[in-house]
Formats: sequence, C-alpha cells, structure tokens
Amino acid sequence: GMRHQECFLMTDTYDKARTTTTRDYVSGDIDLVLTGFSPVSVSPDTTFDLTVTGVGMTTNPRKSRVKIIRHGESCSDDSVTVPDQVVGTACAGHVCHPPPAVAQAESAGWRMRITASPMVQNYKVCYCAGLCSTGAQWQAVPG
Repeated sequence: GMRHQECFLMTDTYDKARTTTTRDYVSGDIDLVLTGFSPVSVSPDTTFDLTVTGVGMTTNPRKSRVKIIRHGESCSDDSVTVPDQVVGTACAGHVCHPPPAVAQAESAGWRMRITASPMVQNYKVCYCAGLCSTGAQWQAVPG
C-alpha cells in the first residue's frame, strides 16, 4: 500500500480527455459542493429566479435538476412530493423537470413561483446533478 500521500493542485483546468492512468497518481475534478441558494424568501404568487450555487456543478442542463419540498422532509425520501403551491418544477418520483434555464460551473437557475397559502410556509431546496432517478442522488442545498 501507499505510505505517503500528497495533493498537487494543478494550475490548468482538468481535461479528462488528456488524463492518463498511472500507478502513482490519481487525478480528477472537484466533486459537487453546494453552497446555497437565492432568494431565501419570496412573496406569494410572484415569479422569481431560483439560483442554486456551488462548486463542481454541471454545465450540462440535461444533468441538473431542482425540486422544492416542505421543510423537514428529506430530499432522498421516495414518498416526498413537491407541494401543490410550488410552480415551475414537477417530479415523477425522483425524476424532475424542467432543466435549468441557466447552467454554469458555479450556479444553475430556474424560473419558479410559489402560490399563496393561508400560513407562512417553509420549504427546502433539493438539487441533483446526474441521472436523478434515485433518492441517493438528491442533496439538500444549504440555506
């Protein structure tokens, strides 16, 4: 086994096509790290742009999805559904649509609206980068 491990930070962007396998080195990119979302508060019945931010996000809109669920529920729970008040995303199980209107390496954005409720509601934002067909692929966005 390897006794000594070092991390070398490269100055160039990681290019998977130019990577070669060696016995002594492992190379790769930063994994997904979600840092937050905005806005954190919205007025009922007002259209807004939900932006999820992070590091290592996919720039491929086909592999980026969001869902909003009730606060206290789990992003990975198969039985959790998007509340009727949330307009702009729909899910069948863990497969949600639409893709983001904007997909960048550090953010993704969706046009959303939350309809009025008799009481103030708290929600959780969930994000998935990938196939998004199982609960394990969904993460709660900090915020």
